[in-house]
Amino acid sequence: MKETNQSLRNDVGRLTTDLQSAQSRITTLMSSISDLQAQVCHLQETASKAEIKRAEAEQSAESASAKANSLVLEIATLSQARDEALSKFAMSREAVALEAKRDRERWQAKATEKERQFFVELDAAVADRNSWRAKADSLQVALDK
Repeated sequence: MKETNQSLRNDVGRLTTDLQSAQSRITTLMSSISDLQAQVCHLQETASKAEIKRAEAEQSAESASAKANSLVLEIATLSQARDEALSKFAMSREAVALEAKRDRERWQAKATEKERQFFVELDAAVADRNSWRAKADSLQVALDK
């Protein structure tokens, strides 16, 4: 009986040591679980903030894209208006030049020889002036592009 009691005491001592060891491991594991839960919580907060930043960046990109599209449309509209204005300006200049030519022809028909010489010189000066204007216009068109 003594041996059985001693054996039981030894078993109880061993089981108590095992229990304490298991409790120590459980405490360590619980601490690790708490640390992991804190890390998971921190990672979830970081992910949430990252999602918010991504949504803000996406919204900013969409806004920038809309503004860029608006500017492209405005530039196209302004270019078309400029081209139309240049076309109208060229047509009106041609009409004025044609009218001036008709007037000169009428006056030249009535003019004396001296007057004819004057108109020849005037035509040369006007032609020179027009060539300078054409050069200036072509330079302006080149600069506009």
